[in-house]
Amino acid sequence: MKIPFEGPAIFLLILFLLSTAAFAQTTAFNFQGRLNDGGNAANANYDFQFKLFDALAGGAQVGPTINQSNMQVINGIFSTTLNFGGGVFDSGNRFLEVSIRPAGSPNAYVVLGARQQLLSVPYAVKAVTATSAETAAVAGNSYLLDGISPDEFVRLNTASAGNINLLGNIQQSGNLSTGGTASITGNTTVGGNAAVTGTATISQNAAVTGNATVGGTSTLNGNVMQPAAANGTAKAMLYVFSNGVIDRCYNGVTGNSSGNCGFTLTQPLGPVGVYRINFGFQVDNRFVSATSRYGGSITSIQNTVPQFQFINSTTLEIFMTRIDSPADTTPFDFMLIVF
Repeated sequence: MKIPFEGPAIFLLILFLLSTAAFAQTTAFNFQGRLNDGGNAANANYDFQFKLFDALAGGAQVGPTINQSNMQVINGIFSTTLNFGGGVFDSGNRFLEVSIRPAGSPNAYVVLGARQQLLSVPYAVKAVTATSAETAAVAGNSYLLDGISPDEFVRLNTASAGNINLLGNIQQSGNLSTGGTASITGNTTVGGNAAVTGTATISQNAAVTGNATVGGTSTLNGNVMQPAAANGTAKAMLYVFSNGVIDRCYNGVTGNSSGNCGFTLTQPLGPVGVYRINFGFQVDNRFVSATSRYGGSITSIQNTVPQFQFINSTTLEIFMTRIDSPADTTPFDFMLIVF
């Protein structure tokens, strides 16, 4: 084969990679070189062949062979884009071998000089599938999640043999179970059952769709609410003045503790000790506790007897009567709790 050079071909590597925006990164890089025909800059079209090896001489080829046909060389300068794929740039050394022949020639390619070692820049394509990012085995603090230990995070259907300590909230669609102590600074929402063998301390609100079982002490710094049809906590608490004004109250279904808490109080017979309270949810299937408070003397307190009846499923009527002193006009208040 006649090589189209009068003297030895000189190959000079000029530039490897021109990067684009990170979101458009690929495994391709821009390659430029200079080709001399004897002592003069080449001006012709050539077929180029590019191969990667794992050694400067000998060794094994890595990745595909890239053929660039009929590539123009002007004043010795040529430029092309090479893409060997991201898998070839791992932790090993890579050496580029360049071969050429006249464009369209049926003859074999001629290798141009020694292989050129690829240095740092082409290895940036590894960022697409970085080994350390894939395994997190060598990443700094890879055992932490946003600086927080994984044992402070909760997974679905979590079962912990030890303690749970969370600075944030728990959003749990399944069950939550811990064999130790649960300490939660934020809110707790559990779609299933919550079981804590030790002490449970929740600084804000706790909402459990299923059953909540605490073997030790349960401390909630927020509100405790429960559906109207469920049992366990108070559904309503009221302290009512004798003039029919609700002084304070708590709605255990909605968590409302301001104003009248969603309750409606009327005095159907005027200011004669009859109070009708509509709770907004069913109460005729619940337990009721009514207690009188305050009187002009010990006798009037002892003789003040609260009685009640259900007007309908959501309305309760309280009667405040005095047994021995019907003419006594000393005001009296009462407290009412619905369980």
